[in-house]
Amino acid sequence: MDPVPSLASRALELTRHSLAPPLFLLSAVLMLGTVSPVIRFILQQHEIEPLDLAFIRIVVAFVFLLVATLFQDREEFFALAPADVAQLTFVGFLGVGLYYGLTVWSLKYTTVTHYILIYSLNPCFTAIISVLMKRDPFSAFKFWGVLLSFAGCALAVSEGLTGASLQIELGDSLVLLATIIVSFFIVLSAGIVKRYGALTANTVMFGSSALILAVADVFSATPASYLLSFRDSFLILYLGIATAAAFLLRYISLRSLTPMTVGAFHNLVPICAIALAYLFLGERFGPPVLVGGTMILAGVEMVRRG
Repeated sequence: MDPVPSLASRALELTRHSLAPPLFLLSAVLMLGTVSPVIRFILQQHEIEPLDLAFIRIVVAFVFLLVATLFQDREEFFALAPADVAQLTFVGFLGVGLYYGLTVWSLKYTTVTHYILIYSLNPCFTAIISVLMKRDPFSAFKFWGVLLSFAGCALAVSEGLTGASLQIELGDSLVLLATIIVSFFIVLSAGIVKRYGALTANTVMFGSSALILAVADVFSATPASYLLSFRDSFLILYLGIATAAAFLLRYISLRSLTPMTVGAFHNLVPICAIALAYLFLGERFGPPVLVGGTMILAGVEMVRRG
């Protein structure tokens, strides 16, 4: 007897319990909240290249997604035509390879607090792009939410820019670029994910992005020449595991929860990241971050509800 259907059915059965989907989603949010502090910590401890770190994260996530896809959506995965793979590769590199590469690169220069505050503007940029591409209608409520979030981000980030070095400014610029890129990816990939299925689409996008980054790493002018402790090796593996696990848990939760609920839970990500950066990385913040962060989250909720 094939064990795959029974395993898949057990997972689906678990999501029908009322407490399971919120717990899955909360676990995904907590994992996402740990990613940026872990990346920043690794970069502070070692001279590991951002490209190498991004590559390892994507490869580990791809392995976990591939296993899940072979259990759940095996037929869809093997039914992909070469043209389908090419399309997923193009879109996937935008939102996986390029985005994760810029994310790690930015955290080499800026703080976790700045990173997560700027990245929290992702729903706002997604809304703007969706309206410009005529995917979603314009809404005055949404417009004021975008302005509120942008104003809050400017207020929060300006606290750390007083006397800031060019490195922090470069890091913040890279985060902003990465946020805009992933917003384009979200808009462009919405139809693709529905067509191929979330698991199949993301597995191909992660796999092709890993391959592209591997080729880029081969031609990189900076060879890898660093030794990692067992702790730091575990943390690097954790980045990939958390990336895949967060996606899978969120994917399962969406079977029972509304997108609005999922979006509300995601407001906990910046809170978790800033708290961890404060406790373990020594990052300090004052009232502007608290006030600005609150404005960002309030504006994001207005965008979601608009």
